[in-house]
Amino acid sequence: MVFNHIAARIRLFIVVRFLRVVFGSMSSRMARKVLAGTTKPKRWQHPWMQFEPKTKSFFVGRNIASQSREQVKQRLQNANVVIFYIHGGGFRVGKADMYMTTFVRWIKAMEERGLSCVIYSAEYRLAPEHKFPAAAIDCIESYRSIIEDYGVDPKKIMMGGDSAGGALSLETLYHTCSDVQSHFNQIKLPRPGSLLMVSPYTGDEDMGSAIANLNTDYISEGTREKMIEYLPHNKDIEAFSYHVKKVSYAQFLPHHIVVVVGGIEVLRDVGLMFAKRCREENLRVSVVREELPHDWAMLGRLFTADHKVIKRAVMSVVDLAQDMLNSNQVSA
Repeated sequence: MVFNHIAARIRLFIVVRFLRVVFGSMSSRMARKVLAGTTKPKRWQHPWMQFEPKTKSFFVGRNIASQSREQVKQRLQNANVVIFYIHGGGFRVGKADMYMTTFVRWIKAMEERGLSCVIYSAEYRLAPEHKFPAAAIDCIESYRSIIEDYGVDPKKIMMGGDSAGGALSLETLYHTCSDVQSHFNQIKLPRPGSLLMVSPYTGDEDMGSAIANLNTDYISEGTREKMIEYLPHNKDIEAFSYHVKKVSYAQFLPHHIVVVVGGIEVLRDVGLMFAKRCREENLRVSVVREELPHDWAMLGRLFTADHKVIKRAVMSVVDLAQDMLNSNQVSA
């Protein structure tokens, strides 16, 4: 038992140091290659994936690879839950197919609860080649497509994002809100039924964990410096305007929210502050926390071999879906 504990600590140390180099020291081009190789979907996962050429995104579902586009559309409309997910990566790395292992876990857990689920994993343009609002525009277009082109009822959509994907989820919801005058988007869309925020970045800076957890997380000062490459040259276009303008989250977020944080991650306090603000505005928020680094809930066994920890993260997503559906039944 002691040996296993020591081995797990050593493994965690090595993984954190490796990812710190990838995110904080490598060029964007090299980091993308390394991360793509590390998170490349396994052969057994290929039947669960179908590429969406218009947005370069992926549909994820059991045996979805063999279905026609019309069958996929029908499946989305008939599913109990559709997860619209925006991957993280500091705005400069990452791909829509990088979390296939976690996506499959979510779908199987939903099925065990008697819920059918399809995931739409959105792709977007990356910095530094494409600065804000390019990524937000892409995410908005994908969200529009899932509602208008594929006919999915927004009340059964769970929007989700990790790290930078959390910020892009907020940007998508804020700039498509009917009450918001966006400086780059004219598309107005209904908000989803729920929101999943995993180790989210929201635009908040310089909280306690940003310093306290620098030695235990792979998000480093180098990572934060490279994230600046995402910000626009044009001063008339503002990233994180929902944060800068102190907009009420209740104005544009769904009522049901889950926030996942790592106790030893740099963004821990950002996630906790987001949850606190949402609660203060009478949104229903659950917080899931484990003493692990950034994005532990998406990268799973890369950080921990504890099946109970991984299952708690998975079940928090299933419970969020169930709360969303129960709320829809009450309001129907």
